[in-house]
Amino acid sequence: MAAGPPITANSDNLRDKAQVFFEPQLVALGLGENQIKEQNLEELMESLERINEIIANPSSFGTYRISGSISVVLTKTDSHIEVGVLPIALERKKIIKDRIKFLEGEKKIDDLKVKIDDESDEGIRVEIEREMIELRFKLQSEMEKSQKNDAEIDKWQKQAMETEKALLQAQRE
Repeated sequence: MAAGPPITANSDNLRDKAQVFFEPQLVALGLGENQIKEQNLEELMESLERINEIIANPSSFGTYRISGSISVVLTKTDSHIEVGVLPIALERKKIIKDRIKFLEGEKKIDDLKVKIDDESDEGIRVEIEREMIELRFKLQSEMEKSQKNDAEIDKWQKQAMETEKALLQAQRE
């Protein structure tokens, strides 16, 4: 376990600090955020298996622990907060799954382009082009929806961490 810097009233970046702590282990397994963004479909499927193993056994990664003093009104209390890899692993799983969807959509579009080039019947070509445009629109829509969900998840995670901190503080008082 690692001890981090003192806890302060505005330690909103606890998740970021935990991510810095766990990132070297994730990178060693090919699960770094930038690594995932560069993987092909086959590599992503392997990464999905690895991240599912981590989610099933998060304790194998240890915990990131922050100890410190918190001043609450006129009282000073010692507090300890521990964060495991699970929240970060769940985020990575989402990134992997979103990337898989994107690459599968791109592959379908590429397959349709080949069909268009090979097709001599103009009516069928127009139909395939229409299907390709619909697929592109759907893929773009999914990506925008995913980005919106990411922002909401970040907000919920911050609220959950603040609630956990408050509960830990209350237990120690």
